[in-house]
Amino acid sequence: MRNPGAVSADGTLGIGLVRMLFEELEMIPEVLLFRSTMRESRSILEQELQSMGISPRLVFSADGYQIKQALTEVDTDAVLGSAWEKYMAEELGIKIAFDVFSPTNRETYLDKPYFGYEGMINMMEVIANDWDRAFRSKHIHWT
Repeated sequence: MRNPGAVSADGTLGIGLVRMLFEELEMIPEVLLFRSTMRESRSILEQELQSMGISPRLVFSADGYQIKQALTEVDTDAVLGSAWEKYMAEELGIKIAFDVFSPTNRETYLDKPYFGYEGMINMMEVIANDWDRAFRSKHIHWT
């Protein structure tokens, strides 16, 4: 997954997600879109980005228009956000759009954690499966 990506989330999920994506999946965040102003946690975000040696574009208090505009302006292969960002990304032709809440919003519920260390392992499994599905041909009709 060494591709440029975008993350759209609130600060609580977004900061941890950036480190996991960058260090574990080697995804390079091009833009981070935070829905909150993050006054209290901006210093944490700055420390995280500095320790990873990356400087993505940052947008705080992002609304729908700003999110879509940012996704239009950056060259990214993947978007991680909510179902809303997933629809925007698909409309813009971005290869993969992952709803970070999808593992817990699916009709089949599994008795698996989705937070903490084990939760991140489970999330990476779901992301890897969705990544694989995104690149399968949708035009092959097997007979």
